[in-house]
Amino acid sequence: ANQLELWDLNAGNSKGFLPGYRWLAGGTMPSFQQHRVFTSTAGSECLLVHPFSNNIYRISDDGVSVKYRIDFGSRNPVPEEKDDFVAPEEVVSYLEKEFPVYGFNSCWENGSWLHISAYFSGKLTDILYDKHRNILFDCGPLNDDMTDAMTFPVKATDDYLVGFANSGDIIGLEEYRQMKGKNVRDNNPVYAKLLDAAQRLENPVVCLYHFKK
Repeated sequence: ANQLELWDLNAGNSKGFLPGYRWLAGGTMPSFQQHRVFTSTAGSECLLVHPFSNNIYRISDDGVSVKYRIDFGSRNPVPEEKDDFVAPEEVVSYLEKEFPVYGFNSCWENGSWLHISAYFSGKLTDILYDKHRNILFDCGPLNDDMTDAMTFPVKATDDYLVGFANSGDIIGLEEYRQMKGKNVRDNNPVYAKLLDAAQRLENPVVCLYHFKK
């Protein structure tokens, strides 16, 4: 199956891009390999990171092209040439062994920043690039504050970012904090509102972030 489908509103048809991996035997990794469908409109552009690769693709009216390639040196994912299939129960361990960098879950860009959330050596990591100063920030493993991390972007401009967070993840995080004796809700009103929304509403919880000038 293709990882990406581009729907053309004017022509009323769609095209498939970026084929999946043979060694998954037609299966998918739900956390990293969702089938994406984008609607093409005049002048639109969005970013897609192909799972288990270090390529960031640009999707626009002209089709699909590589916009960025993240270089992790000796840990770059290599093209998959495996002929036999990996058993479903072994896929996660196989990925962690053969793909030190894989599964970019989140990527957004505006005029100043390029941000990526990715698994690197088994740890979910924030990577932030300052485009004006040409500085790369490796923020390390994400902390457990959902107001700062794990937002899946929908649109990013120079003024704001629209994204969403899964209710189940937010509630699970709160249960983890309670188990660890952490009480963040009382002194973090933003997190308290996010948790209330997750408990009352269905998925997803939509978040709007304003960039400070």
